[in-house]
Amino acid sequence: MGTPHSWASQLATLAAAPLAVLELHWATQSSHVALAATGCVLVVITVACLGRLLKDNQFEARLALAVLSLLQLGLGLLTATIGLPGQAAQRGDAAVTSTIAVATVVLVALALDGWLRQPGRPGEHPPATYAR
Repeated sequence: MGTPHSWASQLATLAAAPLAVLELHWATQSSHVALAATGCVLVVITVACLGRLLKDNQFEARLALAVLSLLQLGLGLLTATIGLPGQAAQRGDAAVTSTIAVATVVLVALALDGWLRQPGRPGEHPPATYAR
C-alpha cells in the first residue's frame, strides 16, 4: 500500500526522469569503462526508483532517490570544479549545469515532501498510535 502523493513528491518524481536521461548521457559520453558502467547502473536504479515512486510513493524509493540525487550533485560539482579523473574541469558544459540543477530540484522537492508529511501541522490530525 502506497502513500498518497503530495505536490512535492510529484515534482520529485517528474524531476527524476530528466535525471535518468542525464545519467544515461554521462554513461554514453564517458571514455572510461568504469565511469560508463557506473552510469549505466545509476540509470537502472533511478528508473527503478522512478517506477516505485509512480506506483506506490514509498519511503524506500524516496530515500534511494535522495541518495542518487546527492551522488549526482556531488559528481556534477566535482566535474565542474576539478574535473573527473583524466579530464579537465568542465565549467561551462550544459550537461554539468543541468545535472547540478536537476539533482538540486529533486533534493529540494524531497525535502519539501518530508516537511509536508510531518504530523501535527496546523489543520491536520495526528495519526492514531493505537489500534481501533
